[in-house]
Amino acid sequence: MASPPDLGTKLGEFLDTLRRSELLPTDRMDAIARQATPGEEPVQLAMRLVETGDLTRFQADKLLSGLSGLVIGNYRILSPLGRGGMGVVYLARERQDSSNVVRPLIALKVLPPRKAEVDRVRDRFLREMALGRFIRQHPNVARPLDSGEQNGLLYIAMEYAPGRTVREIVLQDGALAAGDAARIFSEVADGLASLHGVGLIHRDLKPGNIIVTPGGTAKLIDFGFALHLGDELPRDPALVGGKGYILGSMDYIAPEQATDATDVSPRSDLYALGASMYFSLSGCPPFPGGTAIQKIKWHRNDSPPPLRSIRPDVPVELAAVVSKLMAKDPNERFASAAHVATILKQWATPAAPIATVKTSDNHELSTDDLWVDAEAPDDGSTLEEMKPNRPAGGKPTVRLPVWLPYILAAVVALMFLMGFLVKRLTGT
Repeated sequence: MASPPDLGTKLGEFLDTLRRSELLPTDRMDAIARQATPGEEPVQLAMRLVETGDLTRFQADKLLSGLSGLVIGNYRILSPLGRGGMGVVYLARERQDSSNVVRPLIALKVLPPRKAEVDRVRDRFLREMALGRFIRQHPNVARPLDSGEQNGLLYIAMEYAPGRTVREIVLQDGALAAGDAARIFSEVADGLASLHGVGLIHRDLKPGNIIVTPGGTAKLIDFGFALHLGDELPRDPALVGGKGYILGSMDYIAPEQATDATDVSPRSDLYALGASMYFSLSGCPPFPGGTAIQKIKWHRNDSPPPLRSIRPDVPVELAAVVSKLMAKDPNERFASAAHVATILKQWATPAAPIATVKTSDNHELSTDDLWVDAEAPDDGSTLEEMKPNRPAGGKPTVRLPVWLPYILAAVVALMFLMGFLVKRLTGT
């Protein structure tokens, strides 16, 4: 429906953009067009619609810039939540039908077209979409709800969990109290048990992938690296990892996963659970600093500083649980995530609810509300290809320590000086 000509060109164009966006039901759109004041500036109308809750500020800004593509599939984009490894995540809500029933908020993960052009990234996103069918409803898992494709744009609709990640909590507020860590990670272990029960290995459990809601409930998120045991692996190891292709987060990766990313079991997630607990209680990862390759070697061969050397107030038995979870040999870890959950509940203290995070459509989310790790790599993975140190000719190179030439030069100089002194003393 064309805008009335007496509204003015700019306002008419804005109303046309708003109508094309399909953000609002037709009857509401017609009412807005009738109530529009002739000669009113588009920004004034947009701000009024923000005040009435028809639009979010993010939507208004996009519409004012002429962008109308704010509906993907059956979901209205409300505002950005953050950037993940394989896409952008938005706060969204399912479009209203004629009943005007308000639908729950969801997190909509979208693969931008420029990334979809990269076959490896697109294939990984498609795998994540397919894995959603295995994930069961569980209070400690923010599960995928829907997925699809619209005009070449891939998306996954996920349960929205407001709150902060464990990583954000520790960096902003400091290390967790022992009782809080025990409660949070017992719930994470419960969520892992649900995943393991359907044959899923998370493979990227870390503090940045654990949300703590305002009510204190832990939610496990992000299944982009998950592996379903029994599925046929793709031929390209760069998609899911493999021997020589290490996939995961290097600060929390299990030793066996750091050797072959597909040679994993539920106990690989338990190692990452222990490493994440270590971070939450100490304020730093088990092996801080170093390169990705160094971290892999440390996880394979070394033990981190004893937890109680950093946090003496952590109960001895709880520190022993963390140590057992991080055993190098998977067989020396606990038998199951369910067992770990039961053990950790011994030290768990009740959650102290914090102020509720606003989730209305006109709420502008702050950085504290982001639940997607802003430091996740932009290409969709943490993938380290373990290449041998070989030049183009194919023969191994031998790297000499950088200090060796200086030592050799000093030895030569010393020998020359000694020879000179001997000649002076002997008169030869």
